[in-house]
Amino acid sequence: PSSQRQLVYLINPATQSRVEILELPASTEDRVYWAPDGRKFLYFLEPGSDPNALSTGGLYLVNLNLGLSLRLFDIPSLNPRGLVNNVPVWSPDSTRFAIALPTSYDVDVFMVTADGSSVRNLTNHGAFDFWPQWSPDGRRLLFVSDRDECPTWGPGEPDSCSALEAEPPTGGQIYVMDMATERVSRAAEIIVDAPPIWVSNLRIAFTVGLSDVFAEQTSIYLADIQAG
Repeated sequence: PSSQRQLVYLINPATQSRVEILELPASTEDRVYWAPDGRKFLYFLEPGSDPNALSTGGLYLVNLNLGLSLRLFDIPSLNPRGLVNNVPVWSPDSTRFAIALPTSYDVDVFMVTADGSSVRNLTNHGAFDFWPQWSPDGRRLLFVSDRDECPTWGPGEPDSCSALEAEPPTGGQIYVMDMATERVSRAAEIIVDAPPIWVSNLRIAFTVGLSDVFAEQTSIYLADIQAG
C-alpha cells in the first residue's frame, strides 16, 4: 500500500522458489493474462505517464523467451464503449489471442498474433461483437453480438441503432466462428448477459437473468452447437 506497486512472480510449485518477473502499478490488479504455454503474458495499465512524461497505459505484451515487453494497444480500458467483462483470451496453442476493440461506431473481435506483428478484424460487422472465447481445441471462437437487434451502429445507415441514442448492449446472442473457414453461425437465440464458456469442443454454457435487477431468478443453459 505504501508504494502502490505490485509484483508478478513465477513460482515453482515443487520447490516453492519464485522469480520476480515484473513490477506493475497496483491499479493493474488481476489484469494479467498468461498464455497457456507460460512463455508470454498480457497485462493492462491504466492511462498515465512515466517519469520522463511519456504517456503510458493500454495493453502490453511480455515475451519471457525474448525478454521483450511492448505496448500493443493504446486503449483507455478493456471495456470498449462501456461493454463490461471484456478480457483478451489466448488461443489454446498460445500462438494468438482474441480481443474486443472499438471501431468507428461499434465493437469488433480482433485476432492478434503472439508477437503482436499482425492484427486482424475477425468479425468486421456493424454491430457490437464482444466476449470472445476459444474452444478447447482452438478450432472455433465464440462471441456475443447484438447484430440481430442492431445490424449496424453507423450513423445514417438503414436500421442503424445510432439514431436511437441507445446505450451499449448488456448482452446479445451467441455466435460461433469456424476458424478454418471463418464461417459464422448462431449458436442460440436466447439473449445472454454474461460471457459464455466452452465446456467441451461442441458445448457452450451460458447464463441469463444476471443483468436484470428485477429478475427473480437466473438460469444456466447448455447449448450443443452441432445439434442446435
